[in-house]
Amino acid sequence: MRESTTWQGIYVEGKIETLLMQGTSKWGAPPARVRSRIQTLTEVSTLDNLLQRVLDAKSWKDLLDVPPGASDPLHPHRCASRIRLGFSFSRTGNAP
Repeated sequence: MRESTTWQGIYVEGKIETLLMQGTSKWGAPPARVRSRIQTLTEVSTLDNLLQRVLDAKSWKDLLDVPPGASDPLHPHRCASRIRLGFSFSRTGNAP
């Protein structure tokens, strides 16, 4: 059953919803571009990495930011100095 693409899709969607729910509970609703980016994720390992990071992250930006030399949570096989994720955070609204 776990090999079923339907099951895998539901499993990934559940992880995405959990990540968004936990982040929203901690920091408020994510900016639209953050939500959109998270909703495009399909790798279970990437989602698991982010679900682990949400425990210690201080903000949506902190969750998705990549420190120098660390693995990119959105691309776990990539290591970079700072990876631009294609969105920015403003000082107003939900993001710090």
